[in-house]
Amino acid sequence: MARALRQNTRAGHVVSGGSTISMQVARLSLGKKDRSVKHKAQEVLLALRMEMQYDKDEILNFFAANAPFGGNVVGLDAAAWRWFARPAHQLGWAECATLAVLPNAPSTIYPGKGHAALKRKRDRLLDRLWEICILDSLGCALAKEEPLPDKAQPLPQTAPHLLSTLATNGLAGTIVHTTIDAHLQQRPRMRSGITPARLRRTNFTMRHCSLWTCAPAMS
Repeated sequence: MARALRQNTRAGHVVSGGSTISMQVARLSLGKKDRSVKHKAQEVLLALRMEMQYDKDEILNFFAANAPFGGNVVGLDAAAWRWFARPAHQLGWAECATLAVLPNAPSTIYPGKGHAALKRKRDRLLDRLWEICILDSLGCALAKEEPLPDKAQPLPQTAPHLLSTLATNGLAGTIVHTTIDAHLQQRPRMRSGITPARLRRTNFTMRHCSLWTCAPAMS
């Protein structure tokens, strides 16, 4: 905050922002882009209300779930899948550091855009983790050697018909909990060898197919 105030005072206009995590959550909830004094005051008031109602971990979770991660990707879970093709809890140090720096400038720096700047920011964060003894020197060095993704990854389509139905019912972008077993859902398709890519290669015009599976009779 002090840095932003000093830079803006010297420049005579707004050149830098300064916000706590609570204020950034407030800005996301307000959905406003302007950087006026009035808007900043609204952010501060809303941030104070949140801090009286929620603890720091809850506010951080709000931010992670709603922050932009570049390339029109919103939310930590979506970003983990979009940039690294796996859930957030399976990411390594380099991948976590990459995601951590994306919300700072999501429109100008993300995998595939601003590669050099993104690597500098990621490595700076990894160095900081080493300085405060969260990473050891070897772990830090190895993490900095990991390449950055250069493009978005396809999102998983384990249950495409369910996804289509949810989108049709206005639930696109909403987290929906289902009883579908992802592993069980994949097994018949893997057994049959039927995939959209394979159907396209054989010039089939078929758009839907069904596969019946039966459990063996118990003796």
